[in-house]
Order: sequence, then C-alpha cells, then structure tokens
Amino acid sequence: MEVPESEYAFLVGRAIDLATLGRAERIAHEWGVLPHEVMIALGWIDESSYVAALGATLGMNWLGRTPGRSRRPEEVVIGAYAMRPRVIREAVSLLPPGQHPVLATRREVDAIHMAGAEAALIDHAIEGLWRSDPSASARYGAETWQALLAATAVGLFVGGSLVAPEIIVPFVMALLTLPFLCVVLLRTAAVLELARRRSPRAARAVSAVPDTELPRYSALVPLYREAEILPDLVAAMAALDYPAAKLEVLIVLEASDTETRAALDALDLPGNIRPVVVPEKGPRTKPKALNYALELVRSPYVVVYDAEDIPEPDQLRRALGAFAEGGPEVACVQARLGIHNTAQGWLPRQFALEYASLFDAQLPSLQRLGLPIPLGGTSNHFRVDRLKEAGGWDPYNVTEDADLGFRLARGGYRTLTIASTTWEEAPIALRSWIPQRTRWLKGWMRLGFDRHQVIDLKR
Repeated sequence: MEVPESEYAFLVGRAIDLATLGRAERIAHEWGVLPHEVMIALGWIDESSYVAALGATLGMNWLGRTPGRSRRPEEVVIGAYAMRPRVIREAVSLLPPGQHPVLATRREVDAIHMAGAEAALIDHAIEGLWRSDPSASARYGAETWQALLAATAVGLFVGGSLVAPEIIVPFVMALLTLPFLCVVLLRTAAVLELARRRSPRAARAVSAVPDTELPRYSALVPLYREAEILPDLVAAMAALDYPAAKLEVLIVLEASDTETRAALDALDLPGNIRPVVVPEKGPRTKPKALNYALELVRSPYVVVYDAEDIPEPDQLRRALGAFAEGGPEVACVQARLGIHNTAQGWLPRQFALEYASLFDAQLPSLQRLGLPIPLGGTSNHFRVDRLKEAGGWDPYNVTEDADLGFRLARGGYRTLTIASTTWEEAPIALRSWIPQRTRWLKGWMRLGFDRHQVIDLKR
C-alpha cells in the first residue's frame, strides 16, 4: 500500500517526527492498514490529537473540541479513523451546500450511535433471544410439564419403594446405570484422545498467512468490580501476536461500576483498547453485557476473554487456522484453559487437573465424535455472523457459554478445539469456590431441562 508522502505530513512537528511517520508507513504497508491506524494502535499518537490535527489541516471542526455540546442538525459527522485524509477531503467536497462536516473519533461515533439506539440495543441484549426463540431462553426456567413430570417421577419412586421396594429399587438402580454408562464411554473416548498425537497442520497454515491478509479481529472483555486487574489485562492484550491496528479490544463495563470505570480512565490505554459502558438495566449478567457490546463489533471474528486471562500470544492466529481448516460450517473455536496459580494451594491444583481433563481430552473427544461442545467461559472465538444468527448469549442463563455451544450445534454449526492455552487464576478459598460451582451446576441443570438439547443429542 503506497502512501503519498504529503498525506500525513501535517502530523510532523505537531505530534510525531519524520522518522516516526516513515516507520508508520512501512508498518502500515506490512499490515495492510492505514498509517494513522498504526500510530494510534501503537500509542505513538492518541486518536483525539490525530483528529484535532486533521481538522486543523482540512479546515474542519472536531466534535470533541467543545466537550458536552450538542450536535447541530446541519452537521454531518465523519468518522476520521475510518478513512484516509484525502478520502475525507473528497467526501467533504461532495456535500451539498448547507451541510457542515465535523470530524469525530471512534468513541464519539459510538456514543452517537448508542445515544440514538441505546434503549433498543439494551432491550435486544436482554430480550432478543427470548423473543426469537422462547424455548431456547432460560428466562422462565423449567416449563410446567417438565416440573410435573419430575414431581410425578419422584412420587412414583417414593410410592413404589413403600409398596414394592424389592422391585422398584433394583429397577431404578438399573435405570440410573444408563447415564453412568454414557459417562464411562465418554471418559474412555477422552483417554483414547489423549493417546493420539496432535496434528500441527493448523499452526503451520496460519503461520504462512502474511499480516496484510489477516482479517480484523475483536476481543470482548467483560469486567465488574475488577479495577485492580486492569494493568495486567492491558499487558496481556498488548502481548497478543497480531497486528495491533487490526485488533480492537472492547473492555465492557457496567454503568454502576464507577470504581473500575475510573481506574480505566486513569490508564494510558493503547489506541486499540477502548471501553464500552453497559446501561444499568437488569439482569446484571455477563451474557447481557456481551450482547450489548457485540453491536459495536465491526470485525468478522470476535473472541471473549475474562479479566484475569493471559492467552498465549499466537492464539488468534491459531484460531484463524482452525476456522480456515474447518470451513464455513465452523462457527466457534475453543482454546484450552489452564491454571497458573497451582502453587497457591490444594484447590487450584484440583482446578488444574479438572481443566486438563476437560480441555485436553474431553472436549477434543467430543469434537472427534461430532457431538456438541459445551463452551468454556472464556477464549471462545466466533464468526460474528454465525454468533448473531444463533441469537448471541442468553442473559438469563448462568452458564451461557455451555448453552451457546449447544445452540450452535442445533443450528448445524461445528465447534473446534485448538491446542492454545489461556492461563487463568483459580479460586484459592472455599468461600469463592462454592458460589462459582453452585452457579455452574445450576446452569447445567437448566440445560438438562431444555427439551431441544435432548432432542438434538438423540438425533
């Protein structure tokens, strides 16, 4: 991509020097992006300074020059980040008389977009799945017939045990062996999976893709009352081996979480990391926040990380390799999770064993058998169009990740696993572990009551 020398010369002496501009142009050519995207993403110039300098050069106003002022009806807002300077100049020259162009940063464009549609977007984030497919939502829990069936089964067992225990008890015990047999068979398949050697084809394929051909990627990181982890989170995102100008990181915050919002504002964030504030409307859940932020994603691929996650640097490239190898029917790629604080006690070590069993053996064996894969809570990489087609996350489900994995399978899509690790911190005290495990069990019980999941597993 050849950039005219004079196009960004207005920045020299104002924010950068000539050598920095030349370096930005070289990197932009390697990455297949625009020079100002490189400079902003790498923190050489902040986006507000760039827009202010561009506006002064083009003789245009900047929306953020007067904070808090309202837009005028005759103003046409132009996102300065999306276009190169000469394209903006050409677009302005085509405006009809009476319309006044004004430049805006990405955050200002997002604010305008949200201001006009915030109510509709938060409503869709909460009720969208339930409206499109009520049976797929956990909004109202088990259905009446399911509760009656469960109560009838318990009543028959108790009554039968009192009348003819020599018949009922052995019968029930024999019946219960069937699901346990299924568990044994799946565990056996997992052991066999461990014995198989991994193929490095996907890793080799993605390593050959030049940066210019890599697609844009987004990462959603929902936080709630986690101000202390922000510096580590920013460092983990910066360590990803992906062109920074092609990677946007949206840190998703709750409106009521003023402490984390203030801590984020105090940080000197890279230009490719910006916050998204979710309006205060219940339920206050991670899936609701993700649904809301998803509307701001413009990339074809998105990944979800938790605040404490430390993904391996090449994880995005490995995920793209799996998408390319699997074909268009692959909607999601699940990376493995590992525990990095095993030295802090017995409980983290048990987590490490559990995660190793799940992500190294059980999930790959489910993939090999062509069965639905219950996603982990983080490091899920999605094709954005497939994710939206499935209805996004269920804001009423406390294990929205596993639920989404089944709904993707119901839609005819596949989930693949990759041997790339995201390191997490496990609870070190029972008072933290018990609420987490209770929530997981409640979510899995809800999935067990979903008649559509049962139908699909039988099919």
